[in-house]
Amino acid sequence: MKYSAGYIIKRAILVTLDTYNKFIEDVHNIPFIGKDGRQSPSYYLDIQRFLQHLICNNFLYTKDTPEDNPWTKYSPIYNELGKKELPFVFKQDKYQCCDRALELLKDAGIIDIKSHSYGNGKSRTFALSKAYLKRWFESSPDDYKQRDDRYVYLSVGKRQRDQKIMTEEQLIHTALSHFNKPRHSTRHVSRETQQYMRQVYLSMGALRINLDKLQAYVPEDEREALLKSHFLQHLAERGCRMVSSVPLVVEYFPEYKLAERGTRSFEKNGGFQALKAAIKWEVAEGINYDIKSSQLNILKHELERYGIKCKRLAKITKKKIMRRFNVDQKVAKLLIYSLIYSLGEFRKHKDSAAFRKLCELYGYNEAVCVADEWIEFVQPVRRALNKLVARYLGEHVNCPGRGWAIRNAVRQTFMVKPGKITASVRRCVLSHMIQGIESKAVYEAVVANPGVCGSIEHDGLVSNREICWNHPYLELKTKH
Repeated sequence: MKYSAGYIIKRAILVTLDTYNKFIEDVHNIPFIGKDGRQSPSYYLDIQRFLQHLICNNFLYTKDTPEDNPWTKYSPIYNELGKKELPFVFKQDKYQCCDRALELLKDAGIIDIKSHSYGNGKSRTFALSKAYLKRWFESSPDDYKQRDDRYVYLSVGKRQRDQKIMTEEQLIHTALSHFNKPRHSTRHVSRETQQYMRQVYLSMGALRINLDKLQAYVPEDEREALLKSHFLQHLAERGCRMVSSVPLVVEYFPEYKLAERGTRSFEKNGGFQALKAAIKWEVAEGINYDIKSSQLNILKHELERYGIKCKRLAKITKKKIMRRFNVDQKVAKLLIYSLIYSLGEFRKHKDSAAFRKLCELYGYNEAVCVADEWIEFVQPVRRALNKLVARYLGEHVNCPGRGWAIRNAVRQTFMVKPGKITASVRRCVLSHMIQGIESKAVYEAVVANPGVCGSIEHDGLVSNREICWNHPYLELKTKH
């Protein structure tokens, strides 16, 4: 059994420049009927997102309808969802500065609408005109997705329409034409953490990328194509320095923003850190280090440090979970993450990623049985984790007028209101402390190996050569 929730597809579709121009032209042929022209850009962006959603659902990833049918298959958009996400398309005219676009799109012949039914509770459904799809795409979805000249996003606004769209070669040429120093964001954290992180970031080296391998990489799906294109644009913006001509290897300095809770470093604007692992380790030039079972080992050490006994925790490893519950590696990881970051709580609910995965593997009834067995299995660990959080809260620093400050290993504070310590707050405290220890271990390695580490990967890092690792109990291993 699969659970699904209604949503509007926001991820941009890669299309050719010719498709984009025709699509934008037809979007802007829909009249803006209203007096406040300042809101027309938002109006047309809502139309673009609406049509992009239908293109994905009714054309790119669905079976075609018979040839004599002028419309694609119909798909629903719930009324409340449409009003929230696409107000200029769905909200009634009396609530807006202009006429809504829904009926105007139907009058133009771009979409067809089947009315909702009050009797059986069905929502309105929408189809796209095959004539317009042929004008935009000119070929079948499978053939179109094989084209290698798709490098502009369908969701890009008209104000960028006349900007030059660059090919991969042009993006690489732009990237090699300049080299920017990184500007990290640390002002939003405590002063003590800010000073420490400046030292860490100053010790960072450059990240090396093999552009020959990046260009040669063939994406497996639309998402990988988007990630590859976005990363090339990211390199063009950041600027690169050539390391080797044959093969073409460049280096750049990622820019980081520090998370307020847990103190992890996230690369600004995506970049290398946001790539899928398959692309990352194909194009990165260097050594990828990963901390072995970092969160579990940190948790075990913290329980020992505070004298909290929990024999059951020793039976929880990825391999043991896979054998005991007959699940794959991905599900075992999800179960362990739910244990660490949810204080051992496991919800049999559609919003739980681990439970959804169990439903996909076993079906709903069997997934409930596995979930019940897991909940019973981790009961001792839940009790131990609650004791650990209580100890963390007991070490607070009182800040009059603000509450309690809980400081992690990187000395970053997480503010807690003593009268409002809910289950959610306790989960956040545990996450803040565990991630702080994990991040501190990575940051200490960066400082101990100046100019070597090129990318911070939360529970590991990428370096240009072998590094020195001196953590008292966490082990480092190489991957890929």
